[in-house]
Amino acid sequence: MQDHTPLFTRKHLDILGFFISGLCAIHCAALPLLMALLPLIGLGFLLNETLEKALLIFAVTLALWSIVQGYKHHHRAILFGVWLFASLLIASQWFIHHEILAIGGALGLAACHFLNYRFLHTTITTCPQNTSEV
Repeated sequence: MQDHTPLFTRKHLDILGFFISGLCAIHCAALPLLMALLPLIGLGFLLNETLEKALLIFAVTLALWSIVQGYKHHHRAILFGVWLFASLLIASQWFIHHEILAIGGALGLAACHFLNYRFLHTTITTCPQNTSEV
């Protein structure tokens, strides 16, 4: 089955996912400072736990979709293990309430996107073009 997703889109999804996961890690690391400052400048609504969970679910889903799309080309299953570990770290943070788990999970998702991007790039640049002549 042929994947008709343009290469441009697949690569940019990984870049977007890497950026979002990195922002998530920064957000989690800066949360104690943000909890004090955001209400002072009128942005206390950004501390909403439901919004945070929705963004994390989006990041995990985007990472999985991006990995599945990339797997169709590079066939590197290790990314599913990294994704699962990162997702479990993020999910466990909701029950154990340690920000370090969310930071680790976000960095794990960023690593997934980075590796997927690299694997896609390597696969595309090292695969020979169809040079068969009839």
